[in-house]
Order: sequence, then C-alpha cells, then structure tokens
Amino acid sequence: MAKAVVALTRTLCIGMLFLFQQSCGVIQTEKSPLPLVTVAVEDDFRVGFSGKGAGAGVMLSASMGPMGIAIGVAIDEGIAKKIRENIAKTDITIERSIRLALQPLANNLAHDIAVTLEELKFVTTSKEGFNDAVKIVFTLKVPAQNNTPANSFNTATAVQNGTCTTDYYELNAIKQEPAAVGLALTQAAACVSNILNMYYGRA
Repeated sequence: MAKAVVALTRTLCIGMLFLFQQSCGVIQTEKSPLPLVTVAVEDDFRVGFSGKGAGAGVMLSASMGPMGIAIGVAIDEGIAKKIRENIAKTDITIERSIRLALQPLANNLAHDIAVTLEELKFVTTSKEGFNDAVKIVFTLKVPAQNNTPANSFNTATAVQNGTCTTDYYELNAIKQEPAAVGLALTQAAACVSNILNMYYGRA
C-alpha cells in the first residue's frame, strides 16, 4: 500500500512539473503585440505646389489687384496638377509611403499612435547647380493620446533642425519623372518616421 502511495505521489509530482514547464514555456515565448501605427489623411488633402505663381501673383497684384493674386494661385495649381498626375503614374500612394516608413518604428514606440496628414506640397527654393529647385514638405498632426498632448509637425522644420534630410529636385523631374517624385515621397516619409521616433519613441 505504501509503495502504491509513493508511486502515485511521484506520478503527480512529475505531472505538475510538466505542466509548470509547459506554462513557463508559453510565458517565455508569447510576444506582446507591437504598438499600432495608423495613418489617415484629411478629407481635403491634396498635393500642392508653392512658388512660381506666388511670386507672379505679387507682381501682378500691383497692376491688377486681386485678379493678379488669383492668376498667381492658378499658376501654382496648374503645376500641382501636373505633379499629382505624375504621382499617379507610380505605384506609390502618400499613405502607403508613410505607412512603410513607419513599420520599423513600431518596435520602438511606447504606445499606439495615430497620424493624420494635413498637407504635402513641393516648394520652390534656391540651390546651386539646379535650374529650378524644389523641396518636398509634409505637414502632419498627432492627436492627444496616451497622456501625450496633440502636436503638429512639419518636415521643413525637421530638416532645418537636423532631425532628418530631404534632397533637392528639379521641378521638371517632379512633374514628369515618376522615379523622381517617388523618391521624394519615400525620403519625406522617412523624415516623418524620424520625427515621430524622436517625440514618441522609447527613451
């Protein structure tokens, strides 16, 4: 009888040890879900352009008044339309380029984050060696969430303070060459990722 009790006790101990090891194995291998990064765009979001028309509008306003300003706005909108048509020739969407750039960031986020794109535009600038240089600018906002205040970010400011870099491009290439505008979008998206990592990544 005593031997039977000992054998039964040993069997129970072995079984409990097995279950404990199994449960520990589950605890060790189970991974916490990564923070979720979502990207949305404003309902009136469109790729814009600012440069040639703005300057022309100011000059024309001296002789034509408000009509001159309107002509300048129309010039810039015509250029923006050509840029949008060129983007449409690529397999890149604004949301997708941002989402791909943010994927690695999820590993370093302290919590979920939602990003809303407010504006994307190409801006005329001056750069030695370029005939008609432009830079790409993203403006995005992050609503208040997880005890962090709402914030708005601009890639132009981030470039100025060294958070990220974006290249200069010839305006004609941005209007006509899908590869050029695709590269600009990809670089700007990487800049957005750097900005969010700085403000929302784990220390």
